[in-house]
Amino acid sequence: MHRARRNPPGDTRPTNGELDALHASYAATRSAALRAELAHWYTPFAYHLANRFRDRGEPLDDLRQVALTALVVALDRFDPAMGVRFTTYGTRCITGELKRHFRDKGWAVRVGRSAQERYLRLRAETEALHHELGRSPTIAEVAARLGVDEEAVLAAMDVGDARRAASLDAPAAGRDDGLGVDIGRVDPGFDSVERALVQRQVLNALLTRLSDTDRRLVELYYLEGHTQMEVAHLTGTSQVSVSRHLARVLSRLRTMAQAGAVTAEAMPVG
Repeated sequence: MHRARRNPPGDTRPTNGELDALHASYAATRSAALRAELAHWYTPFAYHLANRFRDRGEPLDDLRQVALTALVVALDRFDPAMGVRFTTYGTRCITGELKRHFRDKGWAVRVGRSAQERYLRLRAETEALHHELGRSPTIAEVAARLGVDEEAVLAAMDVGDARRAASLDAPAAGRDDGLGVDIGRVDPGFDSVERALVQRQVLNALLTRLSDTDRRLVELYYLEGHTQMEVAHLTGTSQVSVSRHLARVLSRLRTMAQAGAVTAEAMPVG
């Protein structure tokens, strides 16, 4: 059996042959000292794999800890008789554990694995398209790339919201206080529920008099609550075009409302 060289920490990294001898010795003896020595030499390798997953929402220190833990497990399971280098085997083991970390522990709300994988694939393909096109891809382009419909893309985007929970101390939009102050507060919107129902009834009656294109636009923006940018993605147009089109349709709806038995005040405000 080869005698493994003992390099003091910080010394020159062992050659591949010397590392092979260390692996063979550890496989035969299961010495804790040999495992620690191997882990020392492969720590930069584990960090390199962890760095591939940086800027994806998880702290780099956490990713490195996951990689180091996976490294030790890989060292224990590695069999030099397999005929492959440890870096080949270790890459598969450590990368797999990092991916599992994102799937299982990187979500503030528990989400099914299939939904997590769809979101992660969506994110990867969206980033790839962004580089290829030199701009943010549309929903339609992402759907075509993934081979799914646009609704599936939007559903996968919604899954991404489960990655992080909003802090109750975080400032609320347009205010200086946090979200927590709203807990237990009576929602002033209850006063407008009846008026909203009347508006919905009036709008539904008028929508039947619009073209399919105009009706779809109003439904996406006013009834389904999409932003103008999202509507633009869904309809394959620009946000400016959507804004102008909505203004024309809303004006027409107001005219129809005033000509009928309803009032213009019942119409949504753009």
